[in-house]
Amino acid sequence: MNAPAAAVIGHNSASYLQMVEADPAIIYRDDEALPALVDELDALIAAAVGDVTTKKGREAIASLAHSISRRKTPILDAGKKLTEDWRKKTGEVNARKSMVEQYLDTLRDKARAPLDAWETAEKSRVVRVETAMSTFRQATSYPASYTIANFDEDIAAIEAISIDGDFGDQADAAEDAKVEAIAALRVGRANLIKAEQEQAELARLRAEAEERDRVARQEEARRAAEEADRDRIAAAERRAAAEAEARVKAEQEAAAAQAKAEQEAALAEERRKAREAEEALAAEKRRQREEAEARAVAEAAAQREQERRQADIAHKSKIMGEAKAAIMTCGVDEPIAKQIVLAICAGSVPHITIRF
Repeated sequence: MNAPAAAVIGHNSASYLQMVEADPAIIYRDDEALPALVDELDALIAAAVGDVTTKKGREAIASLAHSISRRKTPILDAGKKLTEDWRKKTGEVNARKSMVEQYLDTLRDKARAPLDAWETAEKSRVVRVETAMSTFRQATSYPASYTIANFDEDIAAIEAISIDGDFGDQADAAEDAKVEAIAALRVGRANLIKAEQEQAELARLRAEAEERDRVARQEEARRAAEEADRDRIAAAERRAAAEAEARVKAEQEAAAAQAKAEQEAALAEERRKAREAEEALAAEKRRQREEAEARAVAEAAAQREQERRQADIAHKSKIMGEAKAAIMTCGVDEPIAKQIVLAICAGSVPHITIRF
């Protein structure tokens, strides 16, 4: 079926709205009835002025849409009744029913469109307001891990939320919540900055304390090392002094022992020499006695032997004198030197002789 042409209702013509209300089946008998009904209802929708911002206006729009939807019920019922009479036209009636349902549903949706748009916008507005209020509330509490950047991002995001007409009678509460949220974030930000500064100061003080401890440990280690060096040097000096003292003592003892040994040797030598001198003197006395005896015996000898002996004695005396003088050049006193010469002459000194 082609789309119905717009029905022209004369000034004195009956309204199809009234006719359909009186006889819903007219839709199925009069081809002009449905287009005319659609036009009249469309005109009612166009003429209706519903203010979606007021409850009364919204109710008026809903009532108009409901009345349009309600009008299809008697028409559909009438179509059902005619089905038995119009068995052969069932398809046409069903098609007309579909058209009635389609057109009237379309008109209903058209009539309700301003309300639907308002409700959609209202839902968006409510969601926006609730989201903003939730954001304001949540901003007053934040995790301990928040950084300065997190605070700055939240403050910027909340400041960007505009408290406009969408908030309605919640505008004042929203404005207060926004101010409170920003204030809470700024306090948190300031506290974090203060905490970070305190941490930095604490770290600085800790580092300074650690540095002082390190320097003190180094100084203590230096003093300990110096004291250990002093102790080591003092111990070495004590050892050196003890070793030197022991060495001096040993040297003194060795020198004393050597001096004693030399003195004893010298005394022994002097005693030996004294004994040898005594022996030489005794020998000399014996010899002289023997010579005297010999001279006494020899006095009776010839004068010539006497002269020879005297010459021999003179010769020996000379050589012995020279030997004595030589011995005296070694620092020996004359009596001792004489005794030595006599001892040699007497043969008391082994391996030494005087050649006359």
